[in-house]
Amino acid sequence: MIERHHYFKLKAEHAHPEGRDEVVRQVLEVLPSVPGVIGVSAGVPADADAERSWDVFVTVRFASLAEVDGYRAHPTHRELVDRFLSPRVDVKKAWNFLARSVDR
Repeated sequence: MIERHHYFKLKAEHAHPEGRDEVVRQVLEVLPSVPGVIGVSAGVPADADAERSWDVFVTVRFASLAEVDGYRAHPTHRELVDRFLSPRVDVKKAWNFLARSVDR
């Protein structure tokens, strides 16, 4: 499985609890409908150290790396990024990881 991890530092006018929650809600509403996406997690920092660096994290899961390019170009994803996220985000980072997990 591939996990694409996104980290966002919001612009000052959005970097408050309501602004962070709005981004999380929108991401969780929109991204699961993009073809190739098999799961989405999103949230806000749980401690002060994390909050100094980032306002929101998003993890999107795919069966294979080949599906990531289609996701990035898909109109639903582009609409979310171009019209909703870009006006709110000051800094963004994203990386792909080959993931393994164990649940207890």
